[in-house]
Amino acid sequence: MLWPRATAFVWMDPERWVVMRQVIRRSFSRAVSKTELWPGTGNKELFRKWLDKEHPIRWAWDTWAMMRARHLALFAEGAFEGRPVYRVSNRRDAKRLIARLAAEQAAHDPPIAEVDF
Repeated sequence: MLWPRATAFVWMDPERWVVMRQVIRRSFSRAVSKTELWPGTGNKELFRKWLDKEHPIRWAWDTWAMMRARHLALFAEGAFEGRPVYRVSNRRDAKRLIARLAAEQAAHDPPIAEVDF
């Protein structure tokens, strides 16, 4: 529904070690707390399942390179469906991009005239 209204795309492209750190941290937290993955399902994180092919840790490791290659090919031209693509690899770069785009937008917006009442 929002896709047609998008004016640009931001590709969050973290390094593999960042993805793995996040996935392992989340899995560890859920395993220790015994929190259900989806409330009401009884599906809980188990340490003994960490090496199963379907487990998020294994899935993230196994698919990272393929997913990165797929996105590289998709966004190779720097545009997607005629809209710009911005590639950021960390939060610092994302914040810089947001600031830059906000500044560009402000420079293009006409100033608002003040009216005395």
